[in-house]
Amino acid sequence: MNINFKILSTYQENESNCYLCEGNLKEYLENLSSKYDDYDIQRGLVNNFFLEKLANTLKNKTFIPPIILVLSKTLDQDKKDKELIVQKGDFNILDGLQRTMRLKKLYEATKFIDKYPEIKELTSNIKKRKFFRENNKNEFSTEADFIIKVIDNDLTLKEFDRNQWFEIWENLDKAKQIEKMILFNAGHKSMDIKHQLELIFLNSVDLDKYKEQCTKDFIKNKCEKETICIIHSKEISTRSFYNKKRKKDIHFTLLIDSIIALEKKKPFKIDQKSIVDFQEKYEEYKIIQRIVSNEKNIETLIQFFCFLDEIFCNKYNEKGLEFLGRESVIIGLFSAIGNFIKVDNFEESLEDIKNKIKNKISNYNLNKFEEMKKNVDITAFNIGDIMKDTVYYLTLATLEDKEISFIDFPVNNPREYKKYIEDLKNAN
Repeated sequence: MNINFKILSTYQENESNCYLCEGNLKEYLENLSSKYDDYDIQRGLVNNFFLEKLANTLKNKTFIPPIILVLSKTLDQDKKDKELIVQKGDFNILDGLQRTMRLKKLYEATKFIDKYPEIKELTSNIKKRKFFRENNKNEFSTEADFIIKVIDNDLTLKEFDRNQWFEIWENLDKAKQIEKMILFNAGHKSMDIKHQLELIFLNSVDLDKYKEQCTKDFIKNKCEKETICIIHSKEISTRSFYNKKRKKDIHFTLLIDSIIALEKKKPFKIDQKSIVDFQEKYEEYKIIQRIVSNEKNIETLIQFFCFLDEIFCNKYNEKGLEFLGRESVIIGLFSAIGNFIKVDNFEESLEDIKNKIKNKISNYNLNKFEEMKKNVDITAFNIGDIMKDTVYYLTLATLEDKEISFIDFPVNNPREYKKYIEDLKNAN
């Protein structure tokens, strides 16, 4: 099936073309890819008062802001005079995902009610939910809450047969897609930070090939697992990941942390201020742009995570996985690596770093790491900051062929710790 968009205006930005178009909302919803709301790479529905009013918006025929799409392939030139003809699934949503998900669920709910109008006669929401569960059979991709919204607003299919504006981008490479996505989502301060990080990078990493490998089977020894699995915040939070990580389990947020760390080259905090700074200054993040716009670089980085799991399992068993499953550790580790990485020769420079870490794996004595954690003066230090700093400076020393131990850090004395860190900085 195709979607026919009427071109209202065009704009050229370097090699990219932007078309302001008018399309049919119903036609758009019918032609969404089956993966448009794939929660493994995109954030799920988030609470938003205004978005929850979309059923009312449809009923009252009030305005829905433009939805921004990016085409996955270039269209034939002779089809771009007065209209765009786009095949089903040949686009991604850069802005308007939350609206689209709700509109799609409302549309599917309306189709369900059109097929089973008797549900409207049921006297309670409990009965309506039960009727929906018993009759849906996965034919309609919606939920009982949306069935109730449709009934409450007396929506029919004709409410979806309306004009909708779309901003459609053509010839927009991955780096530019991410840049646009960041701009479109700037200021979303209510969004969960982990979800926002994933949103920023979701179009840069093709994770489909890892989906079938994410077995939930119980593995007695976590170091025995051999298949790569990408974990997302909605499945396991970063706070509890360290306790559940198996070999070659990679948390998507930690993967993103590692990329940002390679750019920053020093420990940093993931907070709303840093997200806003990242959005506003994205053009300055050259290393991040180079990495996320090259699928080979992403694959190389994933394999580096697997390498770390392998050598830490061999040396420290499951304690090694627990160590690598901590966000603070990953930020500290990759911030140090960023000082030695050559982004123009990413794969080869990571190979050199692999050899150094493997040969000096005993530097990461995890018994001393645990001992250091116990000695931390928690009235003076944040334990996460201490882990970032100590892993950072230990990794710097390791890559410079120097000897250092976690127990060397005087974490029980703020004054001595500050002087120790200053001495390490001056030594470099």
